[in-house]
Amino acid sequence: MNIFEKFERYGQKTYNGQDVLKNHFLQIYPIHYTDNCDDETVATQYADKADYVWIVNKNINVLRTFPWHFKPTEEQLNKKHVFPYVYKSSKRIKSWEYAKLIPTKVEYTGVIEHKNIAAIYDVYCGKDVFDVFYLGLETDELFTQIQERAPHARVVSSHKQAQDMSTTDMFWLVPNDIELGKFFNLVIVLMTGVTNLCMCLEMVM
Repeated sequence: MNIFEKFERYGQKTYNGQDVLKNHFLQIYPIHYTDNCDDETVATQYADKADYVWIVNKNINVLRTFPWHFKPTEEQLNKKHVFPYVYKSSKRIKSWEYAKLIPTKVEYTGVIEHKNIAAIYDVYCGKDVFDVFYLGLETDELFTQIQERAPHARVVSSHKQAQDMSTTDMFWLVPNDIELGKFFNLVIVLMTGVTNLCMCLEMVM
């Protein structure tokens, strides 16, 4: 799969219209956004409002299709329900603590992991930025310029080698026959929109 195919597959958000619609008209439990998901004592603050409360990391963008309308079955009552934050390519779980459903009126008696309902994907696969590869020689002046902006950049001899070496869902591949703009940022957070991502890729490819 080349980088453009990866973009077509992972760069655009796809939604399950039914789940999105359900989140609008079905009753959902209160959602408590916080930067400290380890503190579950906040659940008691919602005891007069609902039997459960969502505790969600406020710094993470939860998938639009996430089923906020989720309700525990009778067999699952009084349990803590956790939903995974996963790395997108490998589906390896990064955390169970960023989106969870906690009882508000009683102490939970166990934890149920909902492995098939992902709350968040991480296209960076645990890194802060995408991998950067230079298609040229280590002695090239352009590679020196790239390293000044992206110290983690590595030299490759082909697009295929970059694909094989990449550990993030997408990566920068900079050929040696371009002029890198003075203000072009190789470590900018890209997943803000499909259009912006396309423009960035076209500038370096």
